[in-house]
Amino acid sequence: MSQTEATHAESIEGREPDPDAQKKAKSRRPATLTTRYRFPTAEIEGLAVSDLPYPCFNVPITSKTYTAKRPILTPKTVLPLFFIIGIIFAPIGALLLYASAQVEEIVIDYTDCIKLAPESNETVGLAPIPGSRVSSSFKPSKTCPRGGEPQWKRNKTIATYRNYRQPEPADLCTIQFPVPNNLDPPVFFYYRLTNFYQNHRRYVKSRDSNQLKGEAVSNHTIAGGECDPLRIDGRGRPYYPCGLIANSQFNDTFLQPVLLNVQNGTMGNQTYNMTNKGIAWDSDKELYGKTKYKYEDIAVPPNWVKQYPPEGYSAEHPPPNLKEDEEFQVWMRTAGLPAFSKLAMKNEIEHMACGNYQVDIIMNFNVSVYGGTKSIVLSTATVMGGKNPFLGIAYVVVAGICIVLGALFTVTHLVKPRPVFSITTILGHGHHAQNVSLTRCDAPQPNKALDAFHKEMHARNKLHKLQPRALPTYKVDTWFHYVVTEDQAPFYTPEVRADKADDQLSVLNAAFAPAGISFRLNPPSFTIRDEWATDARDKEMRTALRAGGYASLNIYFQSNLSSAGPSSGGTTPLSPTPQFLLGYCSMPSSSSTTTCTSNKAGGTSCTSRAAPPTAFADDGCSVLAASMPGGALEDYDEGKTAVHEVGHWFGLKHTFDGYSCAEGDEGDYIADTPQEGTQTDGCP
Repeated sequence: MSQTEATHAESIEGREPDPDAQKKAKSRRPATLTTRYRFPTAEIEGLAVSDLPYPCFNVPITSKTYTAKRPILTPKTVLPLFFIIGIIFAPIGALLLYASAQVEEIVIDYTDCIKLAPESNETVGLAPIPGSRVSSSFKPSKTCPRGGEPQWKRNKTIATYRNYRQPEPADLCTIQFPVPNNLDPPVFFYYRLTNFYQNHRRYVKSRDSNQLKGEAVSNHTIAGGECDPLRIDGRGRPYYPCGLIANSQFNDTFLQPVLLNVQNGTMGNQTYNMTNKGIAWDSDKELYGKTKYKYEDIAVPPNWVKQYPPEGYSAEHPPPNLKEDEEFQVWMRTAGLPAFSKLAMKNEIEHMACGNYQVDIIMNFNVSVYGGTKSIVLSTATVMGGKNPFLGIAYVVVAGICIVLGALFTVTHLVKPRPVFSITTILGHGHHAQNVSLTRCDAPQPNKALDAFHKEMHARNKLHKLQPRALPTYKVDTWFHYVVTEDQAPFYTPEVRADKADDQLSVLNAAFAPAGISFRLNPPSFTIRDEWATDARDKEMRTALRAGGYASLNIYFQSNLSSAGPSSGGTTPLSPTPQFLLGYCSMPSSSSTTTCTSNKAGGTSCTSRAAPPTAFADDGCSVLAASMPGGALEDYDEGKTAVHEVGHWFGLKHTFDGYSCAEGDEGDYIADTPQEGTQTDGCP
């Protein structure tokens, strides 16, 4: 069903008319030939051949075809993807959740142990740890007795760090917790921190890589380096190691887990041996080395002072060998999130028997200053790592969303299908795609007058062997007309039309710039009318829409251009097997109402006599809209179809014109485009 024509200005602003085109150039020679070429070549009679401009003949306008893969998304391709993604992601998510569920672990937050736990003495023992501070995940066991609840207490102890016995007692937190199942190795012991932003830019940069490798970096270099704000002490000595990361190393001390009351008290306590060797990445170990500093030349970082005597580093209490200190290496690998776990100890050989375990922690690391928490984590692992159900949940959620959306979209498509912007719907008109044949260009043969003019100009060119020279500039007043069917109209929004018009204009200007030709675009029009979009009533369409004079270029971008048109008066019915047309364009005619003259300065001026549009309604180009830049027509979506057809509008013929290679047949009569006997495809 046709709709009333709706023609209006688009978002492309109208251009001001070229003032030069309004003025008539002065010439001492009268105009004796009405222009037959649409871009003005000037009159022929009385003008020396060497004065003739040849923008069309001496400058080749070439076009190459490149394969462009732009798949068109349709319900038939998109809807199965939703279900395929759902079917694939669901079992992957289930496997990840299963792997995470196989991990056995216990997490105990001991942040407030010194505040909340009772101080141990002869009359006071351990107290239960609040349930909000404990989480555990163990498999049920029939052979192990049920353990008690996690408990804690606090006390004081004399600690020894790096061979230095502290003069003052330190806080000691004792935690007892049950392991209700035998744990297979490997068993890992982590510490977990929250609200600690190791990913802060200044924090991450606060280090000196050369110093960490063991080099004795000079005081001057450290003072001006990246370790800010912990670079040198008050005596001008560099801290070793310098920087915020090293200074803030986690320094709570974990003693080995001890199994209490082995075999119901028939045996003494048993230590479960864990090691801090092999906890760092091998790649990290290459970043560190034993220092070459003299002990008296370096200072202990502020947060490390409890680990060394007041005088600092010495032969008896040397600085740490960072090459061997894997706890330091683990800390120096900064975490990406404010809540993270770092490995402290592990046992990859022995089983961890079920029972009640005790871990003593010497408290040094203060988390209250930044509002964080600290916890211990005892955990096993699977091939997927530790316990982390997030990834499995994410896969399952994505699978569910895809399946639900796929079902909703399928129902929507079945109930109310939308027209698909594809070659089948553009060209099929209710037929199968294989019933649609392709014609790339349906331009008419030149009229006899134009053909004779080509031959005359070619003969003169060969006779005088004219050379290319600087060309005058021509500006062509241009009009774009979008003509679409009712079902294709939703795809041509104002934004799409404006973008495609801009892109198409750029392609035209780039292609014809070597010939000195440019195009000035007027606001495009937009019309919804089925019989016009298929070219079934081409004369009616052009009579109604054409704008400007005979020197004005009108391009009709039709959504369904096919063999239904052109017609005579619009009476031809739709073809049962449509012929898909990329485009066609009228050739110049001697019935022009435009006259152009040129002067010795190389300037050209054209004038058009007023005439009703019906006088040249056939003039213009019809181009399949899908061939505009970014269109849906694969291999023909760069806007070059319009370039080809506009070449015909200027008077250029096909190189295979006449379909002959016989002597005397010159094809398109252009010297730099060889004569061809047949059509070719691509780049012959």
